[in-house]
Amino acid sequence: MVKAKLRIAVEDPLVAEKYGLAPENVFTEEEPFFLDGPVASRVAVVDRDPTTGQVTNPVRWSEESHTYSVPEGISSPEAISVSVFGIVLETLALFERKDVLGHKVRWAFDSPQLLIVPRAGVWANAFYDRYSRSLQFFSLDAPDGTRVHTALSRDIVTHETGHAILDGLAPALYDALTPESLALHEAMGDLTAIVMALQSRR
Repeated sequence: MVKAKLRIAVEDPLVAEKYGLAPENVFTEEEPFFLDGPVASRVAVVDRDPTTGQVTNPVRWSEESHTYSVPEGISSPEAISVSVFGIVLETLALFERKDVLGHKVRWAFDSPQLLIVPRAGVWANAFYDRYSRSLQFFSLDAPDGTRVHTALSRDIVTHETGHAILDGLAPALYDALTPESLALHEAMGDLTAIVMALQSRR
């Protein structure tokens, strides 16, 4: 397995600035490889410009430093891609611990990789979709004109990853008709976000 260092947003930048929460580095060694993208064996990022819809260039992986080359700060497209990628991998690692599931998570679809679209378009939303095999994170404009990316909210990313993980564990819940069954998905997403927030050293 390859050990990688990934810089992630601890909290949405507007909240982080208010409380002085700088991005933090997380380390993962659960994946056999990393490629430009970011891409790993079970997760792959496909970034798009939220205004034009054009696919952006992949973020470069460095074999020497075992990290991705991103500019300083957390607001560049490259930094957003690496951050959301790192948070998803960190969430997977939480569930796969020996004292939790004790095994690798399998997706509910017939593909090894969950796709992550960190800037899927302009909309105040984010969601997991089994049929496109993806986590979709959208961007929106705040009243002051600041562009806000849901992919930079650790709470939102872990919540949506929780949906994908639960779908792999109990796929029948995804198409359930009763509100109680669907509420299990929301509860799982919320609890995942809470536990991941408590894990952060910051």
